[in-house]
Amino acid sequence: MFKREKPLLIIILLFVFFISFACKNEKRVEDYNSYTYENISLGSAFLSIHSQMKLTETQKLFSLAKVWGFLKYYHPTASDKNMDWDNELFVKIKQLDTINSVNSLNNLYINWINSLGQIPKRKTKIPSFDNSYFKNTNFSWIDLLYYFSPKLKEKIKYIKDNKHDYKNKYVIENYLTGLPNFKNELVYKDVDYLSKEYKLLTLFRFWNIIDYFCPNKYLFDKKWDTVLNEMIPEFIEVNNFNDYNRAIKYMVSCLDDSHSNYFFPVYFKRNNYFTPFEVKIIGNKAVVTTIYIDSLCEKDNIQLGDVIDSINDEPTLVYAKKFWNLVAASNETIKKREVSPLLLVGESDSITLSYTRSNLFINNTIKRYDVNKIRDYYRSPVKNKIEQSDKWKFVADGIGYVNLVNIEDSDIKKIFRDFSKTKGIILDIRNYPKFNHNKLCKYIYPEKKRFIYFTKPNFTYPGNFEFRDKIKLHLLHDPFSTGKTNKNYYKGKIIVLVDENTQSQAEYIAMALRNAPNAIVVGSQTAGAVVNITKFLLPNGQKIQYTGYGAFDAKKNNVHRAGVVPDVLVKKTLEDPFGNNYIKKAIKIINESN
Repeated sequence: MFKREKPLLIIILLFVFFISFACKNEKRVEDYNSYTYENISLGSAFLSIHSQMKLTETQKLFSLAKVWGFLKYYHPTASDKNMDWDNELFVKIKQLDTINSVNSLNNLYINWINSLGQIPKRKTKIPSFDNSYFKNTNFSWIDLLYYFSPKLKEKIKYIKDNKHDYKNKYVIENYLTGLPNFKNELVYKDVDYLSKEYKLLTLFRFWNIIDYFCPNKYLFDKKWDTVLNEMIPEFIEVNNFNDYNRAIKYMVSCLDDSHSNYFFPVYFKRNNYFTPFEVKIIGNKAVVTTIYIDSLCEKDNIQLGDVIDSINDEPTLVYAKKFWNLVAASNETIKKREVSPLLLVGESDSITLSYTRSNLFINNTIKRYDVNKIRDYYRSPVKNKIEQSDKWKFVADGIGYVNLVNIEDSDIKKIFRDFSKTKGIILDIRNYPKFNHNKLCKYIYPEKKRFIYFTKPNFTYPGNFEFRDKIKLHLLHDPFSTGKTNKNYYKGKIIVLVDENTQSQAEYIAMALRNAPNAIVVGSQTAGAVVNITKFLLPNGQKIQYTGYGAFDAKKNNVHRAGVVPDVLVKKTLEDPFGNNYIKKAIKIINESN
């Protein structure tokens, strides 16, 4: 008796469980690791329970973003000359408005896939690549979306497992760099960008490009699926351009990439009152580092070096974090760098600051000015503490200093002639140099040596990434190695100075310099955004960019986000915001090593 009733009891309990699960808040992020169709394995009982279950709008649109993006990059029909894949999305968005049950949703996707035509079965399995980098690869959603039926999952998996090498219309591999080119994405003019269809096209295009072609997605603080789940209701609710652009800005900030940007001045369009000075966040406070208009700062009793303790009665760092979601940054150091210029900008013509000067505490209401009236002053500050140093000079007995931002290729031979008998050279790359690093490295390397590894997208199987030992750029030069055979290479100590201003190409060069046998890196955290950027356009024509390669040092340690990690850490202080102590530390290290 009890044995016969037990299966019925289990089904009833499971029914109650799943109904209660479906009624939870639609903004809830699916915990795919603990709640999957396979893990529960309820077979026909599961399907009968879920077939008529009502779905939330977020659940429906989440699944549409996934399926639309997958077919865009995996089904050849989506790349047909006459296929308008954006319009396919518009049609499906409207159809979803009439669909509420799991059964109806599955039928919609199955019929859509059938309408695209059958893909021939591969004669061989998809090859496994020895140089694949799997941390980004993620097709688990096919199984883990609990409201997808076995038939739908089977169809999606068939397309994935039988992917052929065809010319995708929406992404093209750059011949030289191996990076994606999205030049065929459509830009729309004279349309209502605030309509539901175009808002969701913006979100889904952005999200899928990053999902399939960003090599550093696995390093995001917030899972990219979670961002999609959060932003669907946000984009639906947006009803003005300020909020529309802020939603995009937030997505850009979720890329955790110092290269990333959304080229639309949404913040400054709304907040166009500026102070006649600028501050820099250091630690949990800020310090005045630049004076733009002397007379106006004197009027409000502002001086270089004033330490800002609070802004509008909030501790400085607490106030600063209100701007966190407006900027993209690989690490907190760069968050502070990027937020610093925004910190005193606002919609009103004044701001209250509490600050200290020596032992004097000052509380003051500071006047802010219309940006159009003081814009020219921001291009040419009256006072700051940045010194424009010589290209190269002696900074101590037997110690040379080179400011790499000023160096040209023609200077390098002269530098090593002048410093040939020194005990050490300080190479300052707290800037953005433009010289050819190979010209310098041949003087400090005894032989050619690899210093960097890249990962790039696999265009045949989007969503997968691979280490590349060669790219077509090799036709021009080898981007992975530097130096040459040189028995007379410089034997003195090499100190490479870095800080938060060391970004992109500067980080790439710093990696090359540090790999020399007598070199060490001294300073603070760099920007964590090495090498080339990739760009794409949103439907409104605005540009998004992100770091296109994954970057790893000679030992295959990740560099993206982490930056070029110093061998000797030196921090900036409120008393020394520009890091003059970095050079002093470098001199000390060289003297102690001899």
